[in-house]
Amino acid sequence: MRSFLFFLFSISILNDCSKRKEKELLNDAEKQNTLGIGALQLNDLEKAEKHFKEAHRLNPKDPNYANNVGVTLIPRDRFEQAIIYFSKSVEIDPNFQRGYFNLGVAYQNLQKNTEALHYYEKAAAIPTTMPEIYFNLGIINTRLNRKAEAKKITRSSSGKRLLNSGSKSKTHI
Repeated sequence: MRSFLFFLFSISILNDCSKRKEKELLNDAEKQNTLGIGALQLNDLEKAEKHFKEAHRLNPKDPNYANNVGVTLIPRDRFEQAIIYFSKSVEIDPNFQRGYFNLGVAYQNLQKNTEALHYYEKAAAIPTTMPEIYFNLGIINTRLNRKAEAKKITRSSSGKRLLNSGSKSKTHI
């Protein structure tokens, strides 16, 4: 009986230690993400990438960290690598709208308009407020010669036209 109680007590202690360690890792991941955002704001993309990769390593269950790695790759024209990270973000969370949006951006920059359209439509199907999805859908539909669809999409719900359809797409962190 004494052995059994010791065993239960040991498991309880290990469980508490494990929970503390997990919380510590999550906090460290958030710190790395914050450092990455700071580096990104200073346009130090290599440093930002390093911090975001570390955040993702520490907490692979948060789609933001994988997404943020991809965001650092787009301005350096490393679109294929960015696609890998954006894909990871939507694997982690199939409702992660920014991941789908950024997949659309990466494919759009590769001039793979059909793929870009697919991911923008997936992003648009997730309920939330991200008007730039509709802007980019308008651009892609225009490139694919779907002008009627482009006109319909480029009108916001308030009736204002979204302008500058030839501009380069931006990623979202």
